[in-house]
Amino acid sequence: MRTLFPVIYPENCTELEEFVKANETHRCERSCSGDTPAECETTRELSYCACKPGYARRTPTRECVPEEECLKDPCPGPHELRKHYGFGDLCRPTCKRRSRLCGEKSDYFNVTFACECEQGYILKDYNSHCIPIEQCEMTGLFSSSLVEPELTSFEQRVLT
Repeated sequence: MRTLFPVIYPENCTELEEFVKANETHRCERSCSGDTPAECETTRELSYCACKPGYARRTPTRECVPEEECLKDPCPGPHELRKHYGFGDLCRPTCKRRSRLCGEKSDYFNVTFACECEQGYILKDYNSHCIPIEQCEMTGLFSSSLVEPELTSFEQRVLT
């Protein structure tokens, strides 16, 4: 069964969007959800409407809003702050690994509107929330029995 996609025309775009033709290289559209690389270009097979520079796509409404509005979106956990630029989830320090995992290629993981732990807090682990740094030692989180998730071969190539 073939999936059909709607045809997008310039008149389908709102005043805060710009029309991007199929197969045209364009900067990656920014998203308020904190998952867009800061420096990125993309090419798509289909035409689409992208938020104009200075605007970002807010989920779930899919509307374009001024980038400053994204900074007001709450982060998922306590003791987290949304920053204009920050590190993607793989790069954030944890109790087990205090330094960033990304090394020299950290620019690849520099994303827009990322959530990061407040000063004095750190992620307990990759799938957890921010806790006071001193709780890492108190709860034995530096124990070798705790293992960070295995990285895929792609992640290993990108991060080294």
